[in-house]
Amino acid sequence: MASDPLVPSPTAAPARSTFRLRNILWTVALVLVVAVGAWIYVVAGLVPGQAGKFVEVTKLYTSLHEPDVARAKPAGWPAGLKWPPAPDEAGKAEADERATLEFRAVLKRYGDSALYGRLDELAAAKRFVRPITKGKLLSNQRPELTLGMELARVCKARMYFAAIDKDEKEYVRAATHLVALGEICKKQYSLVDQVFGTVIDGFAARSIREALRDGALSSRTCGELM
Repeated sequence: MASDPLVPSPTAAPARSTFRLRNILWTVALVLVVAVGAWIYVVAGLVPGQAGKFVEVTKLYTSLHEPDVARAKPAGWPAGLKWPPAPDEAGKAEADERATLEFRAVLKRYGDSALYGRLDELAAAKRFVRPITKGKLLSNQRPELTLGMELARVCKARMYFAAIDKDEKEYVRAATHLVALGEICKKQYSLVDQVFGTVIDGFAARSIREALRDGALSSRTCGELM
C-alpha cells in the first residue's frame, strides 16, 4: 500500500530541528565574521610607529630621568645604592638622610611635571594597544617594558613616602598608577608582558601589606584601595 505523501514518515528527522540548527550555525558564523572584520579594521587603522598613550608617558619619563643619568655620582654616595638615584631604594638600610633627601627631590621633580597627570589618564583608560612597529617583537617590547618597570618603581617609592608622610590621598593615587601599569602589561598578548605585569602587581601588594603592617593606612584609605 502506497504511503500518503501528506503524512510524514515516523522515521524522518524533524524539519524544524534541522532548520533551527542551521540558523544557529549561520548566526555563529556571522558573529565570527563580524568579529574578525572588526579586528582587521582596528589593526589596519594603526599606523606603524604610532605612539600610544603609554609610549608617550615613557618618553616623558625618559626626558625627566635623563638629567639624573648625566649627573656624576657624588662623593660619599652610599655604596649599597644605585646611581642615578633610584627612589624605590628608600627603604634600604643603606639609605641615609642624604640619600633620602635625594630620593624626595627626584620624586618632587616628577610631581612638578606633567608625569603624574599623564599617569592619571592611563589609569582611567580601558584599552591599551601596543603600536605596530617594524623589527622583532622582543626588540620593540624590551625598551617599553623596561621603562614601564622603572615607572612602576617610581610609583612604589611614592607609596613608601606617602605612607611615611601620612599623605593618604597621594598614597591612593600612586597605588592606582602602579596597578594601572600592571594592567597595561597584562592586557598585552605575549608571555613576557604577563610576567612584567605580575611583577608590578607584586610591587603593589607588598607595598600595601607593609603599610598595613605599620598602621599607616586608615580604614577609609583601605576602602578606596579596594
